[in-house]
Amino acid sequence: MRFFKYSFPIAVLVGTIAWIMIGSNYEEVAYDMRVYITIAAAIFSGLISSVLFRKEKEEQIDEKK
Repeated sequence: MRFFKYSFPIAVLVGTIAWIMIGSNYEEVAYDMRVYITIAAAIFSGLISSVLFRKEKEEQIDEKK
């Protein structure tokens, strides 16, 4: 459930921003490639945020105190 708390909103936000930026700045990019780039950006940012926001690290630090 931790994935839906941080990673999913970040992935949606990155996907939305990627779609807007590609649509406004790079009109020459084909539509299907825009979709692929946006999906890849959302998945990659979701994976990175799930790795960075793991709760296990916080629990290990608290146990040592």
